[in-house]
Amino acid sequence: MHNKLSKIVYSFFTLAFLVAIISGVGWYKFVGNAEPTPFSKVLSASPEPDQNTLEISFNNKNFKVAWFLVEDSSKIKLISNLTNPISAKEARETLKCKFLASAGFYTKDSNHLGIFISEGEQISPRVKSELFDSFFTINYFDTPRISRALPKDPLRVALQSGPMLIENTDRLSLSIKNDKPSRRIVAAVTGENKAVFIAIYVKESVFSGPMLADLPRIVDLISKDVNLGIADAINLDGGSASAFFNGNTSLSEISPVGGFFCSE
Repeated sequence: MHNKLSKIVYSFFTLAFLVAIISGVGWYKFVGNAEPTPFSKVLSASPEPDQNTLEISFNNKNFKVAWFLVEDSSKIKLISNLTNPISAKEARETLKCKFLASAGFYTKDSNHLGIFISEGEQISPRVKSELFDSFFTINYFDTPRISRALPKDPLRVALQSGPMLIENTDRLSLSIKNDKPSRRIVAAVTGENKAVFIAIYVKESVFSGPMLADLPRIVDLISKDVNLGIADAINLDGGSASAFFNGNTSLSEISPVGGFFCSE
């Protein structure tokens, strides 16, 4: 009799425990020896954010930022687009660009403004200019650099542009005549000698963006916010003659683009 009563009491408490789990305590998901995670939290988990875009506010203005970092600079090519110009979309498809950014400036008679070297071939000579005061280069050791002086070692890629925005991690002060808000394209090199390309624009008006004089502080802000570690940065051609693609963000041009940085 005693054993029978014990079994009844045991069965009663077992049933009560199961009902409490189902109705009151909630469901849990266990993975290995990890701590239990409420199943409701698993269901409400949001997807990972896009790691290559950012929205920033500067001087009470909001800007959209997109970028790509190239781990292997041997995959970066500089393509001239002045003789038989094609669109950025055509360039991406033809050259099989995983990433693409517009390069330097050009004149009204379709000549590159400053030195332009593509795969060791010099297409345009160096010029003296206070505005186009710097060089983005890649040598045959595939080391990207941004410098005020043109390196003397053999160069696979070289582009003269400007102005310099960040030099040896210091943001520079710029005084620009007739400065206007415009979409900006920036090339940068990190402290680990990796190339970064950045597009900065207004989300609602993609050909508009920050003032050029504000660009050093904005690039410095971006570098710190996403931990890019930018050591040097240079301004590239922007506005309506610029284009950008990083796999998530695609910005097309209105005017022909003078040249492309393409990374396979």
